[in-house]
Amino acid sequence: MALLFQTPEILTEIISLSSGGTRAASARVCRLWSKIAIDEIGRRLDSVIPLLELLAPMRTNRNAEWSFARRIVKADWEHFESYAARVKSLQWGNEENFRHSSGPLSDSVIAQLLLLRPSHATLLPRLHNITWSAKSDKSMLQILAFLSNSISKFACNLAPGCSSQALSEVFEFIGRGSFSLKEMWLHHPFRISQIDDSLSNPLEGQTRLSVVAIHRFYGSEKVVSALSGLHTLKKVLIYEGPAPPDDEVIQWKFNPSCFQKLEALQFCTLLTDAAKAFETKMPPFLRGISLTVPPNSPTSNAHLHRCLTNLAVSCPRLCRLRLELFSARDVTTEQIRFDSLTPLLQCYELTDLYVTHNKPIILAEGIVTEIVEA
Repeated sequence: MALLFQTPEILTEIISLSSGGTRAASARVCRLWSKIAIDEIGRRLDSVIPLLELLAPMRTNRNAEWSFARRIVKADWEHFESYAARVKSLQWGNEENFRHSSGPLSDSVIAQLLLLRPSHATLLPRLHNITWSAKSDKSMLQILAFLSNSISKFACNLAPGCSSQALSEVFEFIGRGSFSLKEMWLHHPFRISQIDDSLSNPLEGQTRLSVVAIHRFYGSEKVVSALSGLHTLKKVLIYEGPAPPDDEVIQWKFNPSCFQKLEALQFCTLLTDAAKAFETKMPPFLRGISLTVPPNSPTSNAHLHRCLTNLAVSCPRLCRLRLELFSARDVTTEQIRFDSLTPLLQCYELTDLYVTHNKPIILAEGIVTEIVEA
């Protein structure tokens, strides 16, 4: 609520309307304030429970699942729709300690939402961003009740209890609709090759997708082909995570030549693999790179120097570089020398450089001066 007073336009309007000193002016202030407050409060939700309680009171059953305390009637929908249209962002199951995250919705709730709602309406018609954290297939599939064609950012965080089949059903649903996504973030515990058919099809139909975040263990040529065909793709994030629990793990080696419109790249890989990736000419518009070394991976000056040498040749117009050279204490690793960074002198447009390591970086005399002068 206090954030509303930080908006100059709102504060000015309230002061101007209240300066008249009449009951009519005060009434106008109340109406204006109420509308703005309701719009702001309902714009971002971190649970669907307070929203669904506008339909009917909710309670938890013996299985810790949320259900309606009574049947929904037509008047409930009319009351609900006036608030649901205000929701722009929804996060479900994101905070374990949040009181509404104690359990999923019951099957009866989803059934009533899908069967009793007006046939022409979606639950959240103006929803733009959705982040769904699921521990089971049941909670994963419940996202279907809240998806609408207005969504531009789709993010899902799946626990090991979720299966590839459930995620496949979600993407098949997206593929059948007229979704126009701008961002897609996928955090899952299994190989993406298990869902490449259901994922690659909706990807091919996206004409606005500009940001994609995926697990570095997936090894699916279909997904790579679908992503490389997106001319709108500007940023790719390849994040670190535990290897999928199977014996046929394939780690995707990033090939930047597939993404000619790319402007930013963030990925987690070994320095040796990064050096191989940088042997290929970088996309012409690429200006920002963030590279993180996976945990328990030793870092050497030779590997770092080779990696940055290849990078300087393949991407001379790089503007921003972030290197997170973390290593666990029980892994033998060299102390990084500052002169290992000298290949970056060839990147004549580099203005932002951020380097972290779990040991102090050794500074050689004259190297710092050379880089600063450059």
